[in-house]
Amino acid sequence: GLHGFPETILRGPHHVCACCCWYTFRMRITTLAACFFLGTSSMCVATDADRATILRDVSALHTGGNPASMVVWGEATPLAAMGDGRVLAASAAFGKGRVVVVGHGGYLETTEADSEVFAANAIEWLGARVTSPVRVAGLSEVIAAELTRRGVAFTRVEGGIKKIDLAQVDVVVGSPQAWTKAGREEELKAWLAGGGGALFAETAWGVLQLNKDLTIDTLAANRLLEPMGVRFDSHANSPEGKNKAYPID
Repeated sequence: GLHGFPETILRGPHHVCACCCWYTFRMRITTLAACFFLGTSSMCVATDADRATILRDVSALHTGGNPASMVVWGEATPLAAMGDGRVLAASAAFGKGRVVVVGHGGYLETTEADSEVFAANAIEWLGARVTSPVRVAGLSEVIAAELTRRGVAFTRVEGGIKKIDLAQVDVVVGSPQAWTKAGREEELKAWLAGGGGALFAETAWGVLQLNKDLTIDTLAANRLLEPMGVRFDSHANSPEGKNKAYPID
């Protein structure tokens, strides 16, 4: 259902469209993904060129855990979803900036399946409008190795979230909740709107379990991402594919 969807959206006279491919294999991912949209004149469309770029040479994703899922609407692009329509990865624009969102940090820390390929594709897409080399903060060793293998020019911006100078960064990788804890949520939002790129990973259900004072409505990731057309729900999802991966068709 629409559990976890913004109340302001559910109250309005909007339409919800699910463009899903349904598979006998319940957990199979489809890049035709669930697409949620607002208004009577909106179309259930995604940016095919952007999706193709981010999913290039990606046949499956792996997290090593139970990823969170999200709903996507407006001009945001679902990248991969399960057969029941739960979106596992999405991309969106915000002002002059771009984001790619996944529901588990494990996507960015493993070479299982094609996860490192997906993450490196995302970094390249996020930094596509930047004069080389792309300056990346929060880059994992796994993604750095894949970018190096490709010959992509990049530099790693070192330092913790509290000390990073966003003016010297093109792409950030990490958790929106961590930026909020560092007191930099509004600064991050303004930086994104001004042209920054972010590869966000948030296990939303896990954040809620560890922070009893939070709800799905007060989750930092949702405050940040809702204006872009992306919102996490509270589901924890389990892989049933080969080697506990999520196949992509």
